[in-house]
Order: sequence, then structure tokens, then C-alpha cells
Amino acid sequence: MTDYPRDFPLSTGLEVISLIKSGQLKANRAKLAHSLWVLQGFAQLNIIGDPNVDVIPSSAEAAPVVTSDVFIFSAKDDPLDVLQRVCDSQSPENVSKQIDIPWAQLLQWAISELLKMTIV
Repeated sequence: MTDYPRDFPLSTGLEVISLIKSGQLKANRAKLAHSLWVLQGFAQLNIIGDPNVDVIPSSAEAAPVVTSDVFIFSAKDDPLDVLQRVCDSQSPENVSKQIDIPWAQLLQWAISELLKMTIV
């Protein structure tokens, strides 16, 4: 069984953003699908937990507790913008930011993007 990514896959998140913004989805379909799969795995780990561990991670365990800039997203937010904010919050220069990541929203979006590619 392949393990879920344990740390937020920052480079993968940035790659998804770049690929989608490039407008070259058809040419980069396999690369985008793989990157979305990695993000999906990390989101699933945070929503559902690890099948090899009996404890489901709480949101407190999923994100480090810090005291500065808290971001909260709603279902109305554009998922690509949400992903960009998540990536920004995970970069080394922004380690002081806490973020309430809408894993279910990002997971639903990633699956939707993957399904769109099967129709192309």
C-alpha cells in the first residue's frame, strides 16, 4: 500500500497551480493527474486518517499551532485561490501563519479536476 504524503506537498501544489494557469491541460494531463493524486492523498490523510493508524488526525494535529495570521475559507472561495493560499502558508518564509485548510473542499475539487480529464 502506498503511504499518504505526511507533509504538505508544497512543490506539487505549486505545480498544480502552474499547470492549470498555463491553460495547457491537455498536453500536461498525466502530470496534472499525478499532482492532483498526491494532493488528494494528503487531503484524505487529514480528513479520514491513515488506514495503518487507529487515530484520525484532528485539525490541531494537521496544522501547527501558531499565533499569527489565521486564514479561514468558505465554500464560495475559488479552489485554485485556496490552493495558492495553502501553498503560500506552507512556504518557509510564512512559517508564522496558521491556516484552517478546507480539506473536503480541496479534495472535492481535485477529484472533479481528475474526472474532467477523463472526458477530454
